[in-house]
Amino acid sequence: MVDRSLVQQLLERLQESGRSVEEVCAEHPELVHEVRRQWRLLKNVQADLDALFPMAGPVDTEPAAARDSVLAQVPGYVIEREIGRGGIGVVYRAFQERLQRHVALKMMLPGSLASRQEVLWFQREAERVAQLRHPSIVPIYEVGDVGGRPYYTMELVDGPTLAERVHGGPMPPQAAAELVATLAAAVGFAHQHGIVHGDLKPASIMFPADGTPRISDFGLARRVGMQAAGRAGVIGPASDIHALGAILYVLLTGVAPIEVEATGPSRVNPRIPRDLETICLQCLRREPHRRYASAALLAADLQRFARGEPVAARRITAFERLWKWLRRRSSR
Repeated sequence: MVDRSLVQQLLERLQESGRSVEEVCAEHPELVHEVRRQWRLLKNVQADLDALFPMAGPVDTEPAAARDSVLAQVPGYVIEREIGRGGIGVVYRAFQERLQRHVALKMMLPGSLASRQEVLWFQREAERVAQLRHPSIVPIYEVGDVGGRPYYTMELVDGPTLAERVHGGPMPPQAAAELVATLAAAVGFAHQHGIVHGDLKPASIMFPADGTPRISDFGLARRVGMQAAGRAGVIGPASDIHALGAILYVLLTGVAPIEVEATGPSRVNPRIPRDLETICLQCLRREPHRRYASAALLAADLQRFARGEPVAARRITAFERLWKWLRRRSSR
């Protein structure tokens, strides 16, 4: 019988280390096939999620009505142009006539969801997210259905994403800590309302003209990822905290975290303060229970760092590192 808990640990290690399936499963060769199968499922879901919430792409000059006659009939909206498209979803810049404002309109493509039950889940989840009111969460305005295809409208943020901003290299530590503290506070607010993001990354963080970071696509990735992994505990608050740690790592180093326990951010950028590195590494612990217990606690620790106060996070001790090494050796 396959040890599901061990398979999940190997999948997390595979995702965080960047190594091959064979390397990750070196101590458990009997699980190579199962880990490879589960990894393929997760990658397929990630591709679907990226398609469902695509990054803004080049402006499409072709009229929307010519691309999709159904969209031209969305009541109360004038579709202006497509701003993003993936395998199962499309995003339009639209004008809401009643309130005289521009919005982003996201709609499922035909046949993109497996069943009517999934369509209903998407609508209910979007309605839940629409109840969130936080300055760093992009608000959802309206949830609807046209021609059997669910859609929702949200604030149109014309500014760049965090993914576009980090191309310039590492951010000053103080600025990085303050930015991630703001994001963690928003994530903690959503968690308090029972909503997990599930796919937090630099591309889902946008900056409007006022410079306030806004997190988009809150909560709408959660169920899909849970189904693909075959268990309900894969995506949850701890995964959002890990994602915040990965974002902090990128902001401090300019590169994505790979095998973090062996390569802390200060090895990439020696100018990173020790306390800030400790906060980052606690978010990125392999064991979810050893990360911050909540996003609110992470935000508080980052705020303490920003104020020059002692932080609550603690580094892995030499004894802990030795214990981990002995456990790996004994399992061979």
